[in-house]
Amino acid sequence: MLEAAKELLQEHASSKLTTVEVGVPCESFITAELIKRCKIHLPHLNLVVTEDMVNGLVKSVEDEFVDLACVYRRPNSKTIAYEPLTRERLWLVGRREDVVSADGPVRFAEAAQRPLILPKTDTGLYGYLEEAAYSQDLALNLKLQIQAPSLVRKLLREGFGETICPSARALHYIEEDGLGVRSIVEPRLAVKLGLITKETRRVSRHARQVGELIRTIADDEADLIKRIETLPS
Repeated sequence: MLEAAKELLQEHASSKLTTVEVGVPCESFITAELIKRCKIHLPHLNLVVTEDMVNGLVKSVEDEFVDLACVYRRPNSKTIAYEPLTRERLWLVGRREDVVSADGPVRFAEAAQRPLILPKTDTGLYGYLEEAAYSQDLALNLKLQIQAPSLVRKLLREGFGETICPSARALHYIEEDGLGVRSIVEPRLAVKLGLITKETRRVSRHARQVGELIRTIADDEADLIKRIETLPS
């Protein structure tokens, strides 16, 4: 009877899920892919994903609210460990009849003048675009700043404006919403995606496993670009 009770307790303990908390940028599309892969490869984990802007993500790591986070801007903090993952190419996306009005890529000078719907200023992506525009002596034609992806999708489909976004989100807009896409050149834009942890905090084995999954998602960038470039115009 005692042995049976011990075995029951051990089974109950092993069935309890270990929680790993991860932060991701609001404008990133890593969330859905991370949840899907974690369910397949790490079914023993309870993955909690928090979407936030860059300053919020850094603070969440510093305050140990999340185990690790992805960011589009390297934090200026001595308490944060930063690991570069990949460079995500950026694309101009909008209603097909508006965006795909000419063959081939679009120059950044032209893309910057389109009616743009972009994330809020406190994001690594927006900061990167603003700096890229400033370096080219350009100003972004900012029509709206919206964080909610569902609202951005609705406005894009209705032709209210266009957006500039990374490969994974661009592919989603094309396949799920039937939107058009053009590559941006002169210069070709690619925003850095990095992984951050707290320098003085020991990262658990389970959090490291999630980190490995994030790295595999980041490694898919070349495949995403190929898929977008081979889509019918």
